[in-house]
Amino acid sequence: MDSLFAVLMVKKKKVSIRIKVDPMKFKDERKWTKKYKGWFFARKYEEREFSVSNEEQLDYAIELIKQSYNISQ
Repeated sequence: MDSLFAVLMVKKKKVSIRIKVDPMKFKDERKWTKKYKGWFFARKYEEREFSVSNEEQLDYAIELIKQSYNISQ
């Protein structure tokens, strides 16, 4: 399951997204993400969550997801 890089949890007014990150390389300039104990991803990575509740947040959300995708290659 190394290819898993993001988990979407759809809620009524927002989408929560958990991503796997390499803590040495991950950049979250807006400080959107919150650390979680590993649930979905292997322990060698860090698990982070953030939420998207409006269309204006999508561009930055995609940047965060791309970082997670890149370590899953």
